[in-house]
Order: sequence, then structure tokens, then C-alpha cells
Amino acid sequence: VPLTDDEINHIAKGLKQIVVPEIALFAEVDGKPIGFSLSIPDINQALKGLNGRLLPFGIFKLMKNMKEITMIRVLIMGLIQEYRLSGIDAAFYYYTIKNGIEKGYSEAELGWVLEDNEPMKRVAENIGSIPYKKYRIYSKKLK
Repeated sequence: VPLTDDEINHIAKGLKQIVVPEIALFAEVDGKPIGFSLSIPDINQALKGLNGRLLPFGIFKLMKNMKEITMIRVLIMGLIQEYRLSGIDAAFYYYTIKNGIEKGYSEAELGWVLEDNEPMKRVAENIGSIPYKKYRIYSKKLK
């Protein structure tokens, strides 16, 4: 489902302080945007050990920990339909890994790949990643 401009702007404002430009990638053809891949440092690593306390001194530990993050998380990747299966998704992964290594990261997590998304699963496997978590979503009618 494509995001609206307002949704994109809202997300961008919230992520601005943690986005590393080298792992936030965009693809264009003739000046027209056709896709993007957004990865961010795994801030959970920085939050670990704060015991839920940011104030009064946890903020300083958080700032120190932010410099020691070793993992990035590929949050979202998207291509318009006509460019899917064109290799651009593989290029996104390649440059995310390459640029991530150059920035000092040693691990990446590719999250939220649906079970039936065979093309994305194939790309993930081709770059050497392995599934290590599975999520289930359950629903129940309330009426």
C-alpha cells in the first residue's frame, strides 16, 4: 500500500535524528523516484541497560551508547510495481551492507518479510541472510 505524502513527511520528521544518510537509499529513473530503502541504527542496543530510566542521567548513557551500536535494521523497502524484480532491490541490499560496513556496523536485520513474499525472501537468502525470528498475527472478531 503506497504511503501518502503526509504519512511520509510525518515518518521523516520522527526519524530525522536517527537516520544515517548512507543507509537511507533512494532510486530514480529520469528524475522520477521509483523506490527507496530505509535502514536505521538499532537503537534498542543503545536503550538496553537504561532500565527504562532516561532521566536524570540515563540520557548521557544513551548518547554514549548510540556511538556503540553495531546493528542496523532495514525498516522498509519499496519499489513501484514496474521496477520490481529488476535487481534494484538487490542493489538496495548491496549498498546498505557496503555503506553500513563503511560506517562501522557489523550486523543487519531485515525485518517484516512476509511468508508469501517469495521475491524478497529469495533476495534475502541470496545475500546470505538467514531467518531467525518468526511472528504470528492472530485475529478475533469481537462481535
